[in-house]
Amino acid sequence: DILTAGSAPPFAINLRMGLVESALTLLINLAGLFAAMHMGDALLAQGKGSRRALAVLLVAVMALNGIVLTRDVFNLFVFFELIVIATGGLVLLSDDARATAAGFKYLIVSQFVSILLLVGIVFAYHATGTLNLDGLADAALVAQPAGMLAFFLMFVAVVAELKPFPANGWALD
Repeated sequence: DILTAGSAPPFAINLRMGLVESALTLLINLAGLFAAMHMGDALLAQGKGSRRALAVLLVAVMALNGIVLTRDVFNLFVFFELIVIATGGLVLLSDDARATAAGFKYLIVSQFVSILLLVGIVFAYHATGTLNLDGLADAALVAQPAGMLAFFLMFVAVVAELKPFPANGWALD
């Protein structure tokens, strides 16, 4: 367990790096490297904006690592939002004229999903008094009346955010 700001949660963010987390972050970083190599020409073709385009890809990889490492459900929400913004930015890099409309639609749908997740987090905090993932598991979230609603909202938000992976059945444009 890694504590930030020299303090214990809830006053700081705690991260966990174990064997499973290290394997997942290795895969995420390798995928980011391969994505940068594959998209290299498109990213560098942005001219002066090539640094910005590379930064957007870096933010996406960083946020994916954050999702794996975080032990706090609110930070999970923050990392989801970073991924949404980075994905929208990567969609807008396309030369296709439909990319602007697709990126805008993606951001609108993702914000609706984020509202569901945030409301679920509020209910989870109300039911358990903690935002720590380990604390939520120990408090038996679904045994609480508000906890079942919290679990339902967060589950629906995560499934909708996956759009549903791997088929991407209803993914926009």
